[in-house]
Amino acid sequence: MILSLLVIAAFGCKKEETPTAATPVATAASDISNNSFQANWNVAANATEYELQTATEVTFLNVTTQTNLGGPTVVSGLSGNTEYFYRVRATNLGQNPSSFSNTISTITLPDAPVASAATDIKKTSFQANWQSVTGVNDYLLYVSKDNFTSNPPEYITGYEGVVVTGTTHEVNGLEAGKFYYYRLESKVGTRISEPSNSEMVQTLF
Repeated sequence: MILSLLVIAAFGCKKEETPTAATPVATAASDISNNSFQANWNVAANATEYELQTATEVTFLNVTTQTNLGGPTVVSGLSGNTEYFYRVRATNLGQNPSSFSNTISTITLPDAPVASAATDIKKTSFQANWQSVTGVNDYLLYVSKDNFTSNPPEYITGYEGVVVTGTTHEVNGLEAGKFYYYRLESKVGTRISEPSNSEMVQTLF
């Protein structure tokens, strides 16, 4: 009788084990900019928090780790036009971590160029100038009459995002004595940067 009670007591005091969290499934990044993106993944069974690893190499040798995450998370402080890899694993109350998920690759947008003051200003033309961006060969040049305030902006024909190279481009076919505004975007493949600052120029009378 005493032995039976001891057995029952032993089983009754046994601590319940914390279930192991299932391995999450990482999905494509979103909200990608030149210096950040949102890492995404599906909810994993028995998971109460997640650990995210980000690196610039698929082997994750030099890794940045974010812990105690509740779900998809923004990764910031990144470099423009750079490939990043991320993976995630789950834990249940900080215990029994899952295996790491699949690895997702994403490339940040190129940095925006910096437009500088126009030069060689004439009655019907001027030279647009800008600073080059490392790793970028092509730029999109926009010229408008309204400083890009309307939707869509009042673009000058032929300058609604014309592809240009280098750090200068002659804008012509303009009217004398008018104000114009120009800005640029960096282009690498299909990835387009945020717009540069806008520069104002008035053609000669």
